[in-house]
Parts: sequence; structure tokens; C-alpha cells
Amino acid sequence: MKRYSSERLINTILIASLSVVPLIFVPVGEFADFYYAPKVYAITALAAGFLLILLLKERGNLTTLIYPDRINITLLLYIGLLTLSLFFARDFTTAFYGRPYRLEGFGTLLIYFLLFLAARSSKWSGEQLFRTMLLSATILSVYGILQYFGVDPFPRDFIRANWQKAFSTFGNPNFLGSYLVMMLPVALHQYINKRLSIGIFIYALLLFCLLCTRTMGAWMGGAIACVGYLLVSRLYGGRTRSELGRILLVVLVSAAIALSFNILSGNVLLADITAVMADTSAVVTGSFAAESAG
Repeated sequence: MKRYSSERLINTILIASLSVVPLIFVPVGEFADFYYAPKVYAITALAAGFLLILLLKERGNLTTLIYPDRINITLLLYIGLLTLSLFFARDFTTAFYGRPYRLEGFGTLLIYFLLFLAARSSKWSGEQLFRTMLLSATILSVYGILQYFGVDPFPRDFIRANWQKAFSTFGNPNFLGSYLVMMLPVALHQYINKRLSIGIFIYALLLFCLLCTRTMGAWMGGAIACVGYLLVSRLYGGRTRSELGRILLVVLVSAAIALSFNILSGNVLLADITAVMADTSAVVTGSFAAESAG
């Protein structure tokens, strides 16, 4: 009963980390950190909860929860090297906490490490977790799309007051794009392999929001992630006729979303792709324009 209780608490921590934390931001004060600090504080509380579970409930069972295998040992060595590097930093405080508006120091990396251990210790099936993640991704995508088209129900800080790209609760189009790149294969998996009908609508929404970030690196990452998922799932699971039909629909929906975004945005998609192709050509040919490419 005690073990079951611990597993349930750890599963709750995982759901909160992956599905609730991305939604967190505090739009209060023009010069406050709306986006990064609230998320860091939230995952700090969750990591502290995991430590309390280990100390209060699982002290005699640590090797069952935290496996002394190659992955965990390698990560522990990495954390050890990071700890050592703190003593060679020019500014210990910045190295440990990060800088204002970007709290990504050693302390945050340590929190990620603890949450990774929590995830590895869980025996929970991923399907329910995937669906809660998709629910969060849907909410974040709707918000990002509204931002792109000039509808933002929340106040912005002085940095982002006039931004015309989608950044949702992440505070940066690149960060939102990276998040969506990871979520697109999850949506595809739920639709193609798990036959979740609403998955195709979630995929379409995520893809449209990804385009609204206007981040070429994320666009390329999304394409690679989706194609990579289809190849890997084919390699390990084969294909049924039903799945092939769903894949065809995904291709058609992707084309429709790209065309719709290009029309609604005034040919922004085509212009961005053309600019990147021109820059690439300049770099490859070694022309004078290559110096200003990108």
C-alpha cells in the first residue's frame, strides 16, 4: 500500500511537470518575469516533493526507485562535473541561479535531473500522460495563434509588448516552437496508432501554431520530427491499411494548414521559405551576399 501510494504521488508529479507547468505564467507587473521564473519555481516545488517522497516514504527502497544503472550513473557523473565547474565560475551566483529573466543555472539543471529520476522510477503507462500533455499543448496552441493574430487577453511585459509572433506562455517563439516540435509526434501517435480521432484536429492546431512562431529552425525540426516518427513507427510496428489511410489524411491536412496559414498571413510562409532558400544559395555559391545571409 505504501509503495502504491508513492507511485501515485510520483505519477502526480510527472503529470504536473509535463502538463501543468507549461501552462504557468504570471502576467503581473510591467518589468516582472512573467514566463521563466514562475515555471522554475513550480518545478522546484515538484522536485522538492520527489525528494520528500524519497526521504520520508522510500528511504529503505531507494535502489528500487532509482536504479544504479549506466544511464543514472552517467548522469550522476555529469552532475558531479557541473558541481566542480561551479568553483571555477567567474560569478558563483550567476552560475548557480542563472541571470535575471533566464533562470537556467546549475540549480535548474539539478531540478531537471531530479525530475528525470522521478520519470524513470515511474511504472505508469504513458498513454494517459500523453493525452494530458496534448490537452495542455492544445490550450497553449490556441493562445499562441490568438497572439499571432493580435488577440492577447493577458498583459505583456515591456520586452514583448509589440511582438507579432506566437510565444504563448513560453515567452519566446523559439521555446514555443521547440515544445511544439516535441508534441507533434505525440499527436500523430495518438491519431495513427492509438486511433484517437480528435488527434488529427490536435495535430492541425499544433502545426498551425508552429507556423505562427515564424521560427524556421522549429519548422524544419517539426518536419524532421514527423517524418522521423513515421519511419520509426513503420520500422518497429508495420503498417495496416487503416494506418496508411490516416497517414494520407495527415499529409493532406498538413498541406491544407500550410496553405491556410500562408493565405491568412499574407504570404508570410512563402516569403520566409524563399528568403531561407536565397540565403542557402548564397552560402553554397559563396557569393558576396553570403556575408549577410540569415
